[in-house]
Amino acid sequence: MLSRIALFSGFLYLSVFSLNSVASETPYYRVSVASNLIDMQIEACFKNIIPQRLQADDTAALYIRSMQVKDGGEINVEGHLAATEYLKTDSCVEYRVSLNPRTKGEQRGGPETRYVNANAVLTNIGDWLWRPVGPDGPIAFELEFEQPQDVFIGTPWEKSKDSSYLVPATPTQWQGVVTFSSKAPIPIEVPSANLELSILGEFENLTTEQIAEWIGTSANAVATITGSFPAQRAQVVVSAIQRGKGVIPWAYVSRGGGPGIHLFVNESATAEQLSRDWSTPHEMLHLLLPNIASGDHWIVEGLPSYYQYIAMARGQVITPESAWSKLIENLVEGERREVEFSVAEATLKAGRRGIYKKIYWGGAAYFFRLDVAIRVASKNQQSLDSVLMQFRDCCFDFKSDYSGEWILEELDRISGTDLFTTERVLQIEQRKFPNYLEPFDLLTIEFLGGHPYSISHDLSPIRTSIMGKDI
Repeated sequence: MLSRIALFSGFLYLSVFSLNSVASETPYYRVSVASNLIDMQIEACFKNIIPQRLQADDTAALYIRSMQVKDGGEINVEGHLAATEYLKTDSCVEYRVSLNPRTKGEQRGGPETRYVNANAVLTNIGDWLWRPVGPDGPIAFELEFEQPQDVFIGTPWEKSKDSSYLVPATPTQWQGVVTFSSKAPIPIEVPSANLELSILGEFENLTTEQIAEWIGTSANAVATITGSFPAQRAQVVVSAIQRGKGVIPWAYVSRGGGPGIHLFVNESATAEQLSRDWSTPHEMLHLLLPNIASGDHWIVEGLPSYYQYIAMARGQVITPESAWSKLIENLVEGERREVEFSVAEATLKAGRRGIYKKIYWGGAAYFFRLDVAIRVASKNQQSLDSVLMQFRDCCFDFKSDYSGEWILEELDRISGTDLFTTERVLQIEQRKFPNYLEPFDLLTIEFLGGHPYSISHDLSPIRTSIMGKDI
């Protein structure tokens, strides 16, 4: 057995590791975290599987301090790639990382390493984890943390044992988050799924119990769409922030290592404000579809935009009347944006100020039209809900990329129609906003002063099946 004691970044730790203790050929990583939460020493051991290279994010080169074969020479690191030609069977790589978390400015974009407060750090996994990649792509491996006694860790990975995790072979370009904090993650059970909630920072008006209840309520509302939460397991990170507009100024979904929902919440938010905010169900609803790598943002954002208020109504967070009103209000607003572009063209100009509403709500209008058309044609025996449920069960996993075109073709196949591909041409690719008034007419819903009403009872079952209750 190899034992060693090392002094690293101001703390003493004991690392004991034996290649003989690894029961399988799966590569095994041990990550020792310093008390400052930003310095790490990592040992990666490879029994019979020798990777072609180790790979991290482009930013990782800023934080790597050294990398070498254990009892051997230095490893050549160029950018986000590390050569492994010197590795042999039953050999290990040792490397050291010193992160530089962001402390100022608003969160924008996806995962980034930043301090939430002195006792909590949110890390972009790709800043410090150099993953093994073989000829067929990323290699799954086991990982174990060694951290100070009062530090708790939140990850998107499933635990393989009490102290170790199985890191799946998701694409190396997918980002994810690992958190280090003084608060233990909270398990939340919802239909057919387990969520792990990490709360970072302090809130002025919220208790831990209220935050957990809000996440559970949102997840249960989302589960009404297909009968269960879209993923069997998901990481949820709620970070307190001082800057930004609104209750939840920023949120995103990550998929690296497994599904993750990340919510940046105003530190002064109340439980009532959180319960009424659409951001949480919207982010969770992204998991109804796999990762779309084709740039079809109108699909990526349109589906959760369509369903966000429906889920809240079914979960009895808002009334059906409020959900219908919010739906048409946003569709009208989306129609007003960048009228010279089709929704497909708007997607290519996504960085342009204000155009996102056309992308989000143009996509939502498309899915609204499809949902109503399928329900009416099948006399409410089939719906977008049921098509998505079958799609989830048969056709994708959370470890692969898919194209928007393939997804629409599969939804056509499952629904027994050509609606998904035909409507893309007629509604998304034409220089007009998708016709969202037609499905309202089919449902015999009218609006007076922004409030929905209907004098017809014939379509009440369909209206009820969409929102959980009729208007």
